[in-house]
This record gives sequence, C-alpha cells and structure tokens, in this order.
Amino acid sequence: MPPIDPVLLAAHAMQTSPGVYALLVGSGVSSAAGIPTGWAITLDLVRRVAALEDVTEPGDAEAWHRERFGTEPEYSNLLDTLGATNAERQAIIRAYIEPTEEERSDGLKVPTAAHHAIGQLAVSGHVKIILTTNFDRLIEDALTKAGVDYDTIASVDALAGARPIGQAPCVVVKLHGDYRDARILNTDTELAAYAPEFDRLLDRVLDEYGLIICGWSATWDPALRAAIVRQPNRRYTAWWAKHGNLTTEAREVAEARSATVIDIGDADSFLTELSGKVAALVDFGRPHPLTVASAVAELKRYLTDPASRIRLRDLLVGEANRVHDAITDQHFPTGPMPTSEGMQERVARYEAISETLVAMLAVAGAWSTEPDVLREAVERVANSSDTWAGYDVTLALRRYPALLCFYAAGLAAAYADRWDMVRAIAIGGRFHDRYDTDISLAPALNVWDVLGSGQKAAWLPETGHTPETDHVFTQLRDPLRDTIPDDARYAANFDRFQYVMGLVVTDTKVQFTGYRATVGRIGRDPKYTFNPDQTGNRYANQIEAEITTDGNDWPPLRAGLFSGNSARLQAAVVGYREVVDWATTTWW
Repeated sequence: MPPIDPVLLAAHAMQTSPGVYALLVGSGVSSAAGIPTGWAITLDLVRRVAALEDVTEPGDAEAWHRERFGTEPEYSNLLDTLGATNAERQAIIRAYIEPTEEERSDGLKVPTAAHHAIGQLAVSGHVKIILTTNFDRLIEDALTKAGVDYDTIASVDALAGARPIGQAPCVVVKLHGDYRDARILNTDTELAAYAPEFDRLLDRVLDEYGLIICGWSATWDPALRAAIVRQPNRRYTAWWAKHGNLTTEAREVAEARSATVIDIGDADSFLTELSGKVAALVDFGRPHPLTVASAVAELKRYLTDPASRIRLRDLLVGEANRVHDAITDQHFPTGPMPTSEGMQERVARYEAISETLVAMLAVAGAWSTEPDVLREAVERVANSSDTWAGYDVTLALRRYPALLCFYAAGLAAAYADRWDMVRAIAIGGRFHDRYDTDISLAPALNVWDVLGSGQKAAWLPETGHTPETDHVFTQLRDPLRDTIPDDARYAANFDRFQYVMGLVVTDTKVQFTGYRATVGRIGRDPKYTFNPDQTGNRYANQIEAEITTDGNDWPPLRAGLFSGNSARLQAAVVGYREVVDWATTTWW
C-alpha cells in the first residue's frame, strides 16, 4: 500500500476529534500577506533613528544601535523615542501593519487564503485554539468574516478577564502581543520568558491538545520552544508543516514533541488543503475516511464552486504527482522479466496506487469545466519515466495507471457528451516516447499496446479474444458507477468511446507510427458479429451510418477531434475498419 498523504492523515485526525487540535501560527503565514515581522519592524525603526541623527542608512542596523546606544534595539524603547504620545506611536506602527488603499487593492496586508482557511476550520468547530506569534489582526479579520465568535488574548490583562478557555468557542492567543499595544515582544530579552500566567495557559494547552504548526521557524522564540518541550504528555499527534528545511531549533522541538513533519509549498496551499480535506471528510460523513470516497467528496465541493479552480487543480494534479512518484522505475523495475503471477501482482499494485485519482477523474470528466487540469493530471502520470531500458512488456505496462486515468476521464466525458474534454486530453495531452518524440495521449494509451505490448496479454485472468479490454472494462466499472449508474449504458458508452478512440488513433497514426488502434469488445460481443455476407462489423456499420447522417455535426468532429476535418474523419473510418476486419477475421 502506498504511503497515505500526511495532510489527509492530519485532516482525518481533526475530523474525528473536533476541537482537540490547536493551531500554532508563525510569521510565515502573515509574511505572505506583506506583513513585516516584529524584528523587521524593530530594525526599520532603528534606521529611522539613525536618519534623525543624520547617519547614512547603516548596513547593519542592529550593530549600529548597539554601538551608538550601548544596548540591544528594543521595539518599545524605539517607539518611545520616535513618538512622544500614544497616538503618535500608534500611527507609526499602524503604517507597518494596516494596508493603504493601494496595498489593499493589490491584495497586501489583508487576510490570505491561509487566514481564511483558519476561519473555516474555526467556524466548523475543528479548531478552537489558535496560538500565534504574530501581532497583526489578520487571523481575527478572517474569523470575523467567517462569522466566528472568538476571544483574543494578547496580554496578561486580557487573559485575566477572558472566559475560561474551555467555554469560549474560539480563542486567539497572541503570545507576542497585539500591534496596537506598545508592549509587544520583540527582543531576545523579551522573548526569553513569558509571564507566569501565559506559561500556565501554554502548559494546559500543550498538555491537553494536539498541535498543528505552520509558518513558525522556532529560531527567535526560546520561551515558546521551552513551553513545548517541557510537556511530558503526547495525547495527540503534533504536525509540523515546513517549507524547506527545519531550523536547528525547530528540529530539536519537533524531535522532542515527536512531531510528524509535512513538506509544503507554502502556508496558503497547506492550510487551504487541510481545511478542504477536513470539510470533505465531514461531507462524506464516515468515521474512517482514508478512502477514495473522501477525495471524491472534496473534488465535488470544488466542482460546484467556480472560485475553487485553483483548489481543483491542486487537488487533481497533487494526486497525480503522488501517483507519478509511486510508479517510477525505482518502485517498478523494468527487468528482469516477471512471471505471469508477477505481472498480475504488478497490475494490482498499479491499480491500488491510482485508485483515488481514477475515481476523481471518473467524476471530473463529466462535470469539470477545466479540461486543461484533467489533461495535466493524466499527462503527469503517463510520463513517469524517461528511461527505456528493460523488457517491452514492463516498459509498456508503465503506462497502465495513465491508461486507467485516461479512460476514466474519457468515459465520463463521453457519457456527458463532453467531447471537448475528450479532445483536450486525448489530443492535447502529450507523451514523450522512446523515440524522443512527443505524441498525443490517445495513441500512447491504447489498451492493446499498454497491456498487450503488441500481443495478447495471456497473463491476465480474463480469457477470450479481448482480455486487455475486458480487464479495463471491469476495472473501471465501480469508479464510474456514480457517473454512469446503469450497467447497460456503461457498456454502450465504453464501446462507443473505445471505437472513437480507435478512429483517433488511426488518424494520428498517419503522423506517428508504432501505435495501433485497439479493437475491443466490438470484435467479440455477439451483437457485434459479422453479417453473413461479410459486409463488415455491425457496430462499425452503426457508427459509420451515424457519421454519415450527422456530417459535420457529429459530436466528436464538432468538438475538434480530427481537427474538425470531415475528410480526415472519413480516412480514419476506412483505416479503422480495416483494423477491425483484420482482427475479427484473421487474428481471432
């Protein structure tokens, strides 16, 4: 079994135990909004003081302050120097934190996707405690927009007057203070130890709650590091989302807490994905959601929301990336030649790895309005390796997960009469083959060549003339049951899609050699047998009659297959009929 996505595991933990995981949010979350860190503000204030003394901007502001005044720069002292009154000091600091109209229009200093994701986790009750080293109010702004009732604790005074932590629906604990209060903590001295009241609060939270950490480097916060490390209990897992390498201090804390480290692209994508997966698991409504259905539930949420285009892409392409990484040659060596049992085991492993992505594409093919996203996902899986050493059968079988993905999306799209989606994937998607050529996915992912490698796949458990097609037909039935409930309609749609792909492969074969159009179930089903006078396959006759009747309005042609050229389509019909006739009269 491939490793389970740690974000899904964290989401599962939060969904099954609502409210028992606290978030620890560091400056890495607010910096994406353009908010400077407390230390960055302190150093800029030092530069302002230097400018007042007619000193050219110092290269090392901290060293200049130390040499000039004999002390370390402290935020509160600098503010007192630059602002004589509280109002003046507030005006100075607000300029760093609060957005101008221009900044707001540029999306700066306002809540990011990460902050809104926190709001969604809070409004659903899955997060009730948010610890933060940030002193901006972006978390509070996002909570307000989400309609969350919350308390903010940014000082000992506020802590004394706050509701008991277990009674508040949501609590934001601002460990370093709030920017509107000149007592925020910045310097090494200020951050070395918290007030005893805050230590007691942290001891309770870190003892009784699990922890999800994002955007915190741990480097500048010895008091917080000490609070985490000193807790002996590990009631719930700690999850540490990191971008790049953990700092030395963070690594020590993570090891002491036995944290599960998650590699992320950024805070926005991580917290958005976490929130989305938690919501999907809630929608799914089952206690153990580490299944295909949870991913499909999340997908459906995004399909119905035009504003979730980026989330849809991240979900599908992210899963495609996981499949890609799990099917490389490292995991599936192309030599030595496996036995029949070994081939069956290899196919089963491929199917298990791609199961989630196949299920999602079986829905997205019919309902998504983003064909390029589906194309990208299938294309990513198809190109799992660029080496070509090994046996033909194992090299061809590397494309099997992509074939399942392609057929799942294509069958769903064909059933919904979304031939534009079929064209985007089948023709728009590219496969880099052994001849150093980029070809369309349709010829690269045809059933005969992928499973049969130029000959019948005798190692498959299915028997008869079409074991390869029969296996794919059976394998995809359950993933497509939600989209195509009726068995008879599924069978007819499968045959129609495969026949059209036979025409497409025949058409592209004019330009690319070595990839054969598959003759599938139409060659062996009794209703598709030849007429006594050998005038051709009945199913082929039906499709050809439909093409003649519809002309340029034939849906696949109108959608741009065969470049929308009826002459190319007619040439493909003639060429594919020859393949069908040959297979059903000679090979079989």
